[in-house]
Amino acid sequence: DEQNEEAITLQTFDFAGQEEYHILHHLFMSNKGLYLVVFDLSLWLKQAPSRAPTAASSAPGASSAPPPSSSSPGGAAHVEDRAADEGLMYWLCSVLCHAPESKVLLVGTHGDLLGERRGAVLAEVEARVQGLLERNPSL
Repeated sequence: DEQNEEAITLQTFDFAGQEEYHILHHLFMSNKGLYLVVFDLSLWLKQAPSRAPTAASSAPGASSAPPPSSSSPGGAAHVEDRAADEGLMYWLCSVLCHAPESKVLLVGTHGDLLGERRGAVLAEVEARVQGLLERNPSL
């Protein structure tokens, strides 16, 4: 029955992650929102020691930090690019601090590139998110 239907307004914002806009994000956040935190799972793969630097990693301003340690139990995945881990944690904290009653969906992309490491990468991401929530009960 069309007379009983209620109109719903959908607004979308793509924050894209540029640091210069971080200070403005909270102005668009609401407890009524549903937030998608989209991140690249392939950046969580353990860096192979024999891997040659890519054009992106040798670009000016790119991090030249050594690869993370590979001595973890069960061959668990490690974040290849600390910025990937920090980015995911930043967005989770930002949404949960500015809109604590909202819903958050984590969307991992590039899952097709994980191969046999898929389980380890997903376990590492889950452990990092759970650790964040356990250390910060208010989130």
